[in-house]
Formats: sequence, structure tokens, C-alpha cells
Amino acid sequence: MAKRSKIAKNEQRRTVVARYAERRAELERVIAAPSTTPEDRLAAQQELRRQPRDASATRVRNRDTVDGRPGGYLRVFGLSRIVFTQHALPAIRPVNHIVRDGDIIVRTHHGAALAAHVQDSQTPGSVVAYEGCDRDTCQRGNEMILKL
Repeated sequence: MAKRSKIAKNEQRRTVVARYAERRAELERVIAAPSTTPEDRLAAQQELRRQPRDASATRVRNRDTVDGRPGGYLRVFGLSRIVFTQHALPAIRPVNHIVRDGDIIVRTHHGAALAAHVQDSQTPGSVVAYEGCDRDTCQRGNEMILKL
């Protein structure tokens, strides 16, 4: 989760970009036009420099719409890769396990997605789909695939 101050600052940048967008586009057209006189081009460049830094659209950061995370942003979904995979159930995850007296014991911790999924069910001894492979064909030792 991103800090609320970073999210708020990014929203302020969006409003500043929107406020100056039309004038910036006009100045950039003047600067890029080959028919512009050198004096007009220089004046447009100076006016563009006088605008606030946050008036440029490159200052706005793409952020996750759920928790504001800036990294790993997937533009198509508006989510970060982390939130996308958390909400993309059913999920397939490799897990470490041991087999003891015919029971398969999966090692996890209290805050893990697997633990939360098992705790959400009403019946004790929750069942999740479990797909294993022969130890000879698995490349990772006793790591197997768990489907939630």
C-alpha cells in the first residue's frame, strides 16, 4: 500500500496537468513548427519553462487503483502486478510440503494467502486442490503445485 500523501500528491499533479494541458500543447506546436520565427520559438520556450514542473504529463505516476502501488503497473487493468495476481483466483502456487503418516502438510505462515483461504472455509480440515509430480521429474525437490 502506498502512502496516502504520495497518492494525494499524484492527484494534485493530475489537476495541474489538466489545467495547463491546452496551453502546453499550443506552445509545443509553436516550438515544433518549422514556419515559426526564432523570436517566437524562443518566447514559447521561455513561457514553457515558466510553467510549473508538475504541468508536464510525464510527472504523473501511473498507480494501482486499489492500493496506490506505483511499481509493476499493468496499464490494461489499472492494477499493479501484485494486486492483479492476488485477485486472480484460482491461483496456482508452488508450495513446500512434507508427507507424514499419509497426511500432506503444507508449510505456510499466518498472513499467507493459502492460510487465509483455508481459514475462510467453515469446515475443519479444508480441502484445496493439490497436484503433485514424481520426485524424479520435478526439478525443485519436494516443491509441488497447489491450486486454490
